[in-house]
Amino acid sequence: MVYRSAVKVGVIFENAKNKRRAKEFVQFMMQDENLIPYVEGSLGRWYPVTKSGAARDFWTSDPHRRIVHDQFSAGTVPFEFTKNYKFTILNNENVWAKAIKGSSRSQDRFYVSSIVLPGVQPASPVKPPRKGLTTWQTWGLILIAPYLLVFAVFVLYPVTYGLWLARNPATYLRLFEDPVFFRTVVNTILFLLIAVNLKFLLALYLSGFFVHEKRWIRWLSVIFIIPWAVPAIPTIFSIRFMLNPEWGLVNSLIFRFTALDGPNWLTNPQLAMAMAMLVHIWKALPFWTLILMAGRLAIPKELYEAASVDGASGWQKFRYVTWPSIRTLYLTSTLLSLIWTLGDFNSVYLLTGGQPADQTHVLATLGIRYIRLDQVDQAMATIVVALPFVLPMVYFMMKRLSVDDQQETA
Repeated sequence: MVYRSAVKVGVIFENAKNKRRAKEFVQFMMQDENLIPYVEGSLGRWYPVTKSGAARDFWTSDPHRRIVHDQFSAGTVPFEFTKNYKFTILNNENVWAKAIKGSSRSQDRFYVSSIVLPGVQPASPVKPPRKGLTTWQTWGLILIAPYLLVFAVFVLYPVTYGLWLARNPATYLRLFEDPVFFRTVVNTILFLLIAVNLKFLLALYLSGFFVHEKRWIRWLSVIFIIPWAVPAIPTIFSIRFMLNPEWGLVNSLIFRFTALDGPNWLTNPQLAMAMAMLVHIWKALPFWTLILMAGRLAIPKELYEAASVDGASGWQKFRYVTWPSIRTLYLTSTLLSLIWTLGDFNSVYLLTGGQPADQTHVLATLGIRYIRLDQVDQAMATIVVALPFVLPMVYFMMKRLSVDDQQETA
């Protein structure tokens, strides 16, 4: 390694708390009786800054230390330091034993009580300053307090109260004995499997359509977003009006063009459930299409250009370029949509109300039926029963996200 000479001055900072004692300590250390044992204790690691210390035989009696002495005598240029491992040994206990007198024991820890200087009385042990909140921390607590209050009142309290209402095992026995509950579970599973998968297959296809840079496609994409942007209640009620079997717009058009009566869209359980799925897909499809569009736009165009040069077809570009790039986004969005769809209340209740004969309920709407029957505990039990569906999906989604983050970091 390269050895360079140090600046031969003692520095005391302007904002030092006790300049007087700092100066006294520097003066104490610059005395030959204190400085020479300290410097020579380093075995050549440091060189004395006083002429009397440099003139001692200690620096010329050893061949390694003589190299240091000769270099400093010639000037303060850098030079290759000796490889002697002994130069790394610090043997300065003597000078520090003179400088530091005593220590105080407190709670099995040692604290230096004072530095004893000539003519200076030892100082009493200083307790560590008590840490308080800074201005930023105080303002942070003030600003987060309203959120915590709203969270406690509108989230924590209702959830805790609902779990308390559903605490009785007899409630679940009555729930499982209700035939409507098992029909609801089947409807919920079918709703999740069909609606979510069909929705994402369409979103995957439409995301590839809307990424084309054509003006008419951009205008069409604006119109495409409208179902997701408008409020759910008026739009679903409008669809319910159009599907009315007697005077709805859909059956009126069917009768006008075919002279045949249209089907009972909302009084047939199978058709009513299918219409609820279509309404859910129609309402949520624009949002997930935008999410997958963002994933497609993040793919470098150079990959598609290279695939075109290699003669890849459209399907091959999707299989080997697009899908590997957006696969994680697709799967994560699907899990998140499953969680949201499980709690989708509007699509079913506003369109069918669970009718006919409570055969189109899902777990998100079944609780309303029990509340109308003044069975609040069973209404809360339906939410608790949905937790085994939700929690595994949340866990799997968070696990995937954490694994993806670790892979990106690596």
